[in-house]
Amino acid sequence: MQLITRYMIGFTKNIVTLLLLITPLAAFSQPDRGDIRYGNKAYSKGDIEKAEEGYRRALEKDPESFFAKYNLGNALYKRGNPQ
Repeated sequence: MQLITRYMIGFTKNIVTLLLLITPLAAFSQPDRGDIRYGNKAYSKGDIEKAEEGYRRALEKDPESFFAKYNLGNALYKRGNPQ
C-alpha cells in the first residue's frame, strides 16, 4: 500500500511540474489573440473597418494565424471586397 501511495505522490508531482512548465508556453504562443478579440468586438458592433485593422495587426504578429485569416476574409466579404 505504501508503494502505491509513494508512486501516486511522485506521479502527481511530475504532472504538476509538467503543467507549470507548459502553461507559460501556451500564454505566449498566441500574441495575436488580443488583436483578434479587438477585431471581433468591432465586427460585432458593425465597425468592419476597425475589425479589418485588428485582424491585419494579428496577421503582422502571426502570419500563419488561421483565425486572423478567416476573420479578415469574413470582414472583407462583408465590406464587399473579397480578395
